[in-house]
Amino acid sequence: MNFVSLRDNIDTHTAMGRLMLYLLAFLAQLERDFTAERTQAGMDAARKQGWHPSLQTLVQSLQKDDPKQLKALRRNAADPKTSWHELLKKYGYAIASLRRNLEHDRKKELARLATEDGN
Repeated sequence: MNFVSLRDNIDTHTAMGRLMLYLLAFLAQLERDFTAERTQAGMDAARKQGWHPSLQTLVQSLQKDDPKQLKALRRNAADPKTSWHELLKKYGYAIASLRRNLEHDRKKELARLATEDGN
């Protein structure tokens, strides 16, 4: 398969066209590698200054910063009548974060309610 660019005068039917395409690909890969190196250097410099990356969850963050809000959020999230969108509006956390961190609480509450209804 060959590629012809009318605007950039690149035609992979010819040796010069293939060379131009390879050069463009090479430069794109070079820029990608430079970006990765700069990112790694920035992370290394931040670590030397005491920063440590972590994937702290919403729950861990709230346990440390605002345990009362976490308790209220858990109580509201466990209520099957409360939508994720309502929680977003009330607390300001992204729906994906809420679901990832609190879906388990909601499922436990639904299971509890189902067993109560069955009795």
